[in-house]
Amino acid sequence: MYHKVFINNVEIVFSETPISGYTSIPTLPENHDLETWIDTLRALPLGAKYVIIDSADEQWNAFLARHVMVYAAGGLVTNKHHELLLIKRLGFWDLPKGKMEAGETPEVCAVREVQEECGIEHLDLIAPLESTYHTYLYKGKNVLKKTYWFAMMYKGESTPSPQIEEDITEVCFKSPEEVIPLRAKTYPSLFPLFDAYLSRYK
Repeated sequence: MYHKVFINNVEIVFSETPISGYTSIPTLPENHDLETWIDTLRALPLGAKYVIIDSADEQWNAFLARHVMVYAAGGLVTNKHHELLLIKRLGFWDLPKGKMEAGETPEVCAVREVQEECGIEHLDLIAPLESTYHTYLYKGKNVLKKTYWFAMMYKGESTPSPQIEEDITEVCFKSPEEVIPLRAKTYPSLFPLFDAYLSRYK
């Protein structure tokens, strides 16, 4: 069992055993100085993967306790041509997603957000995918966002249109060949989703 989180786009895994290719980093200090520990994790350099292996579940629970949880859901959407639905927001390629509303299930939220952000309907929800975690600061608080992801099939014929008020400037379907170079222009937390798509269709 392990937990993966992205802090400032740095991948950190809480694991009970070492992981090949990952660098071990310090665990929570014995004095439980959570603020300093979180600052240490946030300051890690980019370009490597890190693992915490000492009492991973305990460390993960301590990490959770230091954050305000936010929940979101989104879709890995393909069409009949096996093209992937992408949005461009704030200069980065992304997958459609958004925060869950009160009383919503992840499934309902995921479909709603794809419809709203991309201006399309006729979506079939296929299967759940691995959830992702990433952190950010909001009004001085450490926030941890858990995003539920679902594979979806778009069976409509209309052209997607961006939800401008959400800072989305482009929405389009891209072929596997077109997605490959765009992988470097998205967020590291989305790499597993992009890779799952490419491993199936490229």
